[in-house]
Order: sequence, then C-alpha cells, then structure tokens
Amino acid sequence: MTSTTDLLHVEDLRVDIATAKGGLRTVVDDVAFSLAPGERMAIVGESGSGKSMTAAAILGLLPARARVSSGRIVLDGTELTALPPRQMRDWRGSVMGLIPQDPMASLNPVHTIGWQIAEAVTAHEAMTRREVKTRSCDLLERVGITNAASRLSAFPHEFSGGMRQRVLIAMALAQRPRLLIADEATTALDVTIQAQVLDLIDHLTSEAGSAVILITHDLSIAAGRSDTVTVMRTGRIVESGPAEVVLHEPRAAYTQMLLAASPRFDRPRKSLFPIDGSTEKASVR
Repeated sequence: MTSTTDLLHVEDLRVDIATAKGGLRTVVDDVAFSLAPGERMAIVGESGSGKSMTAAAILGLLPARARVSSGRIVLDGTELTALPPRQMRDWRGSVMGLIPQDPMASLNPVHTIGWQIAEAVTAHEAMTRREVKTRSCDLLERVGITNAASRLSAFPHEFSGGMRQRVLIAMALAQRPRLLIADEATTALDVTIQAQVLDLIDHLTSEAGSAVILITHDLSIAAGRSDTVTVMRTGRIVESGPAEVVLHEPRAAYTQMLLAASPRFDRPRKSLFPIDGSTEKASVR
C-alpha cells in the first residue's frame, strides 16, 4: 500500500530486457521501497546489480529493448508507469531530475554551456531571452562557477571534469524537482572534487527540499550522505534500512562481503571475501 506521506513508492518492480534470441532476461526483480519527501536514500551494489536500471525505470529512460514488465512506480501520487511518453517527459525535469555519471557524454559537445542550460531552464516554462540568461547565470553561480556570464559561451571541452559535473547539477535542479536521482555522479572525479560536488548536491537539495536517490558503489559515500541504504544484487534487494544499521550491523551475507571488500586504513590488510553466485533472502528493516 502507498502511504500518503510517501513521495515515491516503488512496488514489486520488474524490468525485462529482450535478448537477441527473442527471449527475456530479468534485470530488476521484485524491487520495492518508499522514499519520504526530503529523504536521502543510497542504492548500493556491485556493477550489474540493477541500481541504474531501477533508476532508469523510475525516470522512464529504459533502453529500447527494456520494459517494465510488472509493478508500480508512484511519484507524488501519480502512477508513472501509466503515463504516456509525452507526459513522462513533462515530469522529467519539473518533478524529477537526473545527474548522470559521465558529464562529457551527457553534455552536447557542439553546443555552448549557455545553450544547454537554457534548454533545461525553458523546458517547462516560457521566458524571455534576458530572463533565460539571468536564470542561467544564477544557476552557474549557485553551483560555484565564477564569471558565469562569460562562461555561458564556453563549450564543454573548455571546462574541467568537476565544472562539467557542476553544470549537470545546475541543469538537473533548474526546475527545483521534488526528486533528484544522482547516478554515480562523482565516479569520474578525484576525491577532493568528489567531496565538493557531493557537498553541493547536499546543500542545493536541502535548500529545495528535494528527496535524493544516490546510486553508488562507494559505501563510504552511502554512509556519509544518506539516511537509508538499499543494497542490491543481481536485480534484487537483499537488505535495506537506516544507513547506520545496514552499514554497521549488516544482516545479509552479501552486505557483509561488500563491507569486507571496501578499503580500510584503520586496520591491517585482509584477504577479500569472494562474492559468489549463491542466492540469499532479502532482509528489509
């Protein structure tokens, strides 16, 4: 049942991908969770665990051969899986935003930064050219890019990786969405810039009152940046609950293996636990 206090409710979600031989491969299976307004949830797990595919299903951005086979995705009281494509496009940006993993791949190299921010600013709102420029400069300044007016005429290749990621944050938050999904948003950045970008996301989403889904393979990021943690493996949730409980008192063997495989500098080096293909029952707190 969907709670009236939930911003996002995902129920029994299953995503299948059509194979080259005409069959179906399940990549997300029986996934269920809820997110309250302003809540921060991290989804963690190894590559291929279904984290990004779950986010793509919520955003309506599944690959061409993938589809939601069953389940419900309810955002702000609206069933997203029932929306036609045009209405779904209206919801992206205005109600939910995405910060993707690779800023160089996500920004168009033939258009200026100003052109691309303007596209995000005017996607759901009619504005004059002067208003667009003012709003674009304000967004760049809010994400920490100085000399914003002159930066609007720059191209993506003229920005550093950290600056490009800041541009994507500005675009994702241009309409102050109620839900922000950050999909491995700092993977390509060095540790110092990574912390700055995460601090920026925390600050701007708190200011806007946005709920956040932080998709990451980095358990230290999940520990320091989320209220709750959901652990996924082979398309299923194996454990979920408050971050301090899941990451300090894990019940699932897989979560314990992930934690054991994380580098630690406060204890002697140990051999890594093998993560095999055995199944385990989901543990939800």
